[in-house]
Amino acid sequence: MLNIFLSYARRDGSGPASRLRTELTQAGFNVWRDVEEMHGGKSWKEQLRGALRNIDVLLILLTPAAVESHMVTWEWENALTLERKVIPLLLINCKIPPDLAQLHYHDLSTSEKYSTSLMALMRDLNLQSEVKGKDIEGHSTNDRRVTVTNDFYQPDWKVGTVIQNAGGRPSSSKENRQEDSGNEKNIDRSS
Repeated sequence: MLNIFLSYARRDGSGPASRLRTELTQAGFNVWRDVEEMHGGKSWKEQLRGALRNIDVLLILLTPAAVESHMVTWEWENALTLERKVIPLLLINCKIPPDLAQLHYHDLSTSEKYSTSLMALMRDLNLQSEVKGKDIEGHSTNDRRVTVTNDFYQPDWKVGTVIQNAGGRPSSSKENRQEDSGNEKNIDRSS
């Protein structure tokens, strides 16, 4: 399972971070966010370092306060130093830092763009999950499947809105793309 770190500024990113955490968790990802995961009585910086060491992807929620935040900058810079994948998400128009401007970002800044960009983000995360879920010989290390619905389903896409997690036996890629009913698809996140 993919481990994701949400980096954001509370001043203008708390609401969107909560929504995104819910959507990603429903999609079957492990999502680390400070307000749920930090523990009192422990060094906050050590907790952040530990979280960054254990994640696969850092999602930076770009807002005016986030690009001004020294803490948010510290988080994504450390993620890059640790060779973690960093994916910027534009939530509110702002000046994107040069190091992040080199990376493709997903634009979630308007309701018109949100669904399409969220689907593209899910595709990227599923691809990253597939890379993580392979052993050195290319065999799957994760037989977990996710049932999704998606009106825009394309045979080669592995994205959508999750309606339930489904355990089950390993199956071939062909089986995973067969329709169950309506526009539901079983997607094996490990192949």
